[in-house]
Amino acid sequence: MDLFLSDKYITYTRDTTGWASKETKIPYGKANFVFHGQKRPEYADVLPKIERVEEGDSDTADENQISSFPILDATGEITDMKGGGKNTRKVFQMENGGDLKYLEAKGAQQSATDERQNLRRDIYDETSTPQISMEQISGSSNLPGVTIEMMFLPATNKAKSNQDGDLGMEWQRDLNLLKSCMAVINVGVKSSISMPVKPKFKIELPRNYTEEYDNIVKLVGAGLMSKETAIAQLAFTSDPAVEFERIKQEAAESAKLIQRPVVQTF
Repeated sequence: MDLFLSDKYITYTRDTTGWASKETKIPYGKANFVFHGQKRPEYADVLPKIERVEEGDSDTADENQISSFPILDATGEITDMKGGGKNTRKVFQMENGGDLKYLEAKGAQQSATDERQNLRRDIYDETSTPQISMEQISGSSNLPGVTIEMMFLPATNKAKSNQDGDLGMEWQRDLNLLKSCMAVINVGVKSSISMPVKPKFKIELPRNYTEEYDNIVKLVGAGLMSKETAIAQLAFTSDPAVEFERIKQEAAESAKLIQRPVVQTF
């Protein structure tokens, strides 16, 4: 067991003689841990639906094991049979009046299928989780940017709410702890401890590079955006300024290679 204080942390250990404590000084004046608490898990509201889906899948698997394949029904007495193993490719000889037929369920249980689909949709919607499985996005590799934003809108709104709440407080605490530690490691930065530092989050979304490229090229062509800004917007390079200078240099070298026409007079 550990006890964290602002000036020290105490470790308690138990051996054959009883409890023993060990103190370790903390030179930076803050307990050296960052705690993040959450009263309820993200899926708390839909937990009954998740359990219902799992129960339905389990019942369906048990039922399919028993009755998903046709069952051979014999009426009368089988006097002889020849053919393959188990119930495959067999020829049966029946008594007079005997009959053989297959029994098979008439279609799927549509109500159970509909219930499962509704439950799965509710689980995704009520937890603000985008449905981005391979089944959902198959054939949609070139989605417009606004469609991507709409798909992720509930998730991004929830992420922003978390960042303004407990998650942001956790990172703020982490930054404050790091500032205090740095002031001890490097006394030269001690004067900057009072400087306010706030975490800034960025939410990454899938990008439609083809659409972004086409739009930016049109803006540059219309004179509404500079090439330097376009390079920064596309973010294909880690240093847009250096990339822009390279482009200008290549353009200048290409211009030198163009032969000027020779004018002859007679």
